[in-house]
Amino acid sequence: MSDLRFFLEDGQIPATPFLTSLLTLVIWLLLRNWTWRSRNTKENRYHDSNYVKGLPLVRGSLPIIGHGLQFSLNKTEFLKQCYATYGNAFKIKIFRVTMAVFCDRSYASELFKCGEEKLSFYEMLKGIYLGEAFKGCGLKLSSMLGLIKKGTSLKTDLIFPVMQSEAMELISNLRHESKHAANQLVDIKTAVSRYVSTTSAKCLIGVNLTEAMFQDLEQFACILNHGVIASYFLPKWIIRFFIQWRLDKLCSKIGTGLNSEIETYRQDKDKKFSLILRAAVDSTNEVTGLPLSNKEIANIFACILYVSSENTSLGLINTLIEISTHPEVWNKVRAEVQPLLANNDIRGIMDAPFLDACILESARLNSHLFAIGRTPTGMKSLGGYSIGDVDTVAICELLVHIYGSASNVFSDATRYNPDRYFLDAAGKKEPQDILTWGSDTGSS
Repeated sequence: MSDLRFFLEDGQIPATPFLTSLLTLVIWLLLRNWTWRSRNTKENRYHDSNYVKGLPLVRGSLPIIGHGLQFSLNKTEFLKQCYATYGNAFKIKIFRVTMAVFCDRSYASELFKCGEEKLSFYEMLKGIYLGEAFKGCGLKLSSMLGLIKKGTSLKTDLIFPVMQSEAMELISNLRHESKHAANQLVDIKTAVSRYVSTTSAKCLIGVNLTEAMFQDLEQFACILNHGVIASYFLPKWIIRFFIQWRLDKLCSKIGTGLNSEIETYRQDKDKKFSLILRAAVDSTNEVTGLPLSNKEIANIFACILYVSSENTSLGLINTLIEISTHPEVWNKVRAEVQPLLANNDIRGIMDAPFLDACILESARLNSHLFAIGRTPTGMKSLGGYSIGDVDTVAICELLVHIYGSASNVFSDATRYNPDRYFLDAAGKKEPQDILTWGSDTGSS
């Protein structure tokens, strides 16, 4: 009411026209809601006749915001309550986005095996603004991601020395900070993020990431993440108006340090240290037909670092925290890794079974709420449920890994226990069946 009084007081806006407009808006929303429900009912009726069930919409959805308020207040408790009430499959509405949520790993195989023509990954990315953010690369989203995927096939003998060198520098920096921190907390998040970004830039592109470039990348990621969140309740054109110019400006700054390296690939057609740069320099703008400019390639570079750094950093940070806060786990890791370090056996460290189990267990307990979703394009049902009326289909990792159906697979699922992936006294072990970010089941 305070907002209404603000607009009506002092004659700023006449009360009658304002209330008339408000009433018109309410009537429009009610009609829109009725139309949607009618369409939904017809679709469910159609699917029921084909032995496909309609997904229940979680109760409490409000006009415009849907379940946004409940979801924002406590995401974990909201989803746990949904599972307790509706079981393995239900629908929620977060502002503008209606999502089909599946909470059992039995649906994962069918979901992730569907091709782009049935459940679209690219359409989902466009819906959450990620597709919009990198439009300046001169390529379609699918073309750009395809280029990146092909270019990340690296020879291990080339990247291991780089990873080791950067890791030793990370360790040195953390030791220095902890020694001089007194009673202050060490900023492990920034240190690890810098390590991942720097290593990615060296291994994938062959460039040294300067401190200025790293700071610009951090700011770029922060702004884009806000844009992704905003896309759930704002039209893309509004988000584009407020943030895209800032993203473009940061992209240009990040790309400045890349210009000299790009030119070496333009001059030497046989240079292939970075398969991504080689492919980018050889590509043409899909609208103009001209070779990609340095600015357009900088967009691809920003996308690579954003995609490779965000979740990798979080995964590494969580793993370090879990190991360091469980002394018995730390002792086992040290006993396994120390002999390998003494022999400079980097491949052995990469294949160390207990260390791998620690990473896997950390991924299980610290995964996203949802695996990256898909947008239904040519598919009307999944797991016997109708999905034709939703914007996104997703597996809820929280209810697959920790709560909900997790107890069907993992014993004492809320506890950090890397030993669960090894044979116990009874000769049993739990499956290494973790839903990684945006992919099928498998080891992290």
